[in-house]
Amino acid sequence: MDREYLIKDIEALTLEEVETMDHIKIEINGHDVYMVDFKGYFGFSALVFRAGHHLYYANDYELHHKGKSREELKKWYEDTLPNKLYSDEMIAAPIKDYHDGENKDYYLYNYYPQMCIDKVSAFNIFHNDAEREAFEKKIKDMYYSKIGFFYTRDKAFVDRLEELYKIAQESKKGSSNNYDYWVDAFKYEMFNHEYAISWEPDTATLSAFGLPYEVGYQYENNDYSKGLDYLFDALKFSDIQRKAYRDARGYVLSHSNY
Repeated sequence: MDREYLIKDIEALTLEEVETMDHIKIEINGHDVYMVDFKGYFGFSALVFRAGHHLYYANDYELHHKGKSREELKKWYEDTLPNKLYSDEMIAAPIKDYHDGENKDYYLYNYYPQMCIDKVSAFNIFHNDAEREAFEKKIKDMYYSKIGFFYTRDKAFVDRLEELYKIAQESKKGSSNNYDYWVDAFKYEMFNHEYAISWEPDTATLSAFGLPYEVGYQYENNDYSKGLDYLFDALKFSDIQRKAYRDARGYVLSHSNY
């Protein structure tokens, strides 16, 4: 491959174009994954397609895994992409653990929407009133996806994405009283929020589970003496969740190298 590819060039590739390239193709959870050697900066990379649409947010590139051989990269893609890509049937299946549930949500927020062709991002920066008015005129007759944060005229797509999201949330319900699930969930978020060195470790961690900002603010500034149960009450935590949180906290504090 003589051409020097930039990231925008790779992301713009269509299925038809990729199929003309020298590639290795595998199927993962209803997605077609093409491994292509772009040489240069991006090297041997994996491109993800579903129903002919390039889900380039799900792509993985050699530049993130320097030092791996081509065979090691191939195995890496084969091993890791199944944890990122979901068929509709897998969305509906009971979650295996906390990470599986989070990955499902991430897929629906970020990857699935890339199959919607006619869409306008809800995230915009307006420099003047004219730009704002032009945007509002453009989306006037469009439907808004609160899952993908975009506008589109394709109502069926918006409805399907919302339906899948509701199904994904239903798939988590079987874990609501599972002690091990919650310990795993709390440990993950505690490490993620650097619990051992955070100024406000509990409010930071529990924000990942829906703690309202005003409750966290009140706790940090006035109600700290009320203890963790003040936060747990706001979240309507069960006894299992409260025990799991405290046990997870003990584990994290004893395994943090600070």
